[in-house]
Amino acid sequence: PDHAPLHNARAAAAERRGQMHMARQVYSGACTRGACAALLHGWGQLELRDGKHARASALFERAATCGRGSAEDRAFAHHALGHARLRQRRLNEAHAAFTAGLALSPESSQLILGLALVHAHQRNDEAARALFSRAVRIDPRHAHAWRAWGVMEARLGETDAA
Repeated sequence: PDHAPLHNARAAAAERRGQMHMARQVYSGACTRGACAALLHGWGQLELRDGKHARASALFERAATCGRGSAEDRAFAHHALGHARLRQRRLNEAHAAFTAGLALSPESSQLILGLALVHAHQRNDEAARALFSRAVRIDPRHAHAWRAWGVMEARLGETDAA
């Protein structure tokens, strides 16, 4: 009953069959017995795919702050919460989420990219550039980081750098 990957797989199977209500029941039941970061993150992703952004954000926030789950699971939850806040243009909250995730996983190119995107949106171009550079140094094949960095450089008129 406490095995998050099993519940995530069961919910994903129900979602693939178009049974969103059943997928939610899987998560609800599992979380009633013991919510952990991995379960709440999985549930949040389900709600996000179903267009329920406010519900997804609330679940990501619970996942990021719950006391149960590995540091990696909580870091993933901070990543998801940061991106949810970024989409909502709640930049200070996105910054806080990515920073909290980096405290748990300081070499995560995904979290560094998220923080770079926040800085790019805030027009803190030098900070964004340094973070994009750090993200691609950690993971040179991180295509999203390369693309986002290029988009920022193009916006700044730095076509050679882009």
